[in-house]
Amino acid sequence: MLTFRLLRSAVLASGFAFFQLAQRPEGERAFARALATVDATTDRLSQAIVRLAYGRALEGIGAEESSEMLDDAHHRLGALGVEARGWDTAFTLAARAGGTHRATAASDAN
Repeated sequence: MLTFRLLRSAVLASGFAFFQLAQRPEGERAFARALATVDATTDRLSQAIVRLAYGRALEGIGAEESSEMLDDAHHRLGALGVEARGWDTAFTLAARAGGTHRATAASDAN
């Protein structure tokens, strides 16, 4: 049986994978799907975690909007009294795993 958290993790993994493959539009769609899924729930921790993942993925490709997403994630986590250092480390490493070039953010944004 596929649980909500397993589905969330699979969608986040696909978002990171697309970004690593320099396929930003597909990565954006994966993260948008993850956001829509968690935002339709009352799971505030998952809502914050997905934003943290998305922010780190955007940061990994040098996208300017990463800081806004990360600020939102940290604000939400702070309101819950959660630091999420483990998740933050995992997402930072996932964002760097593919060696995606920062030029990807600029070229795909047009």
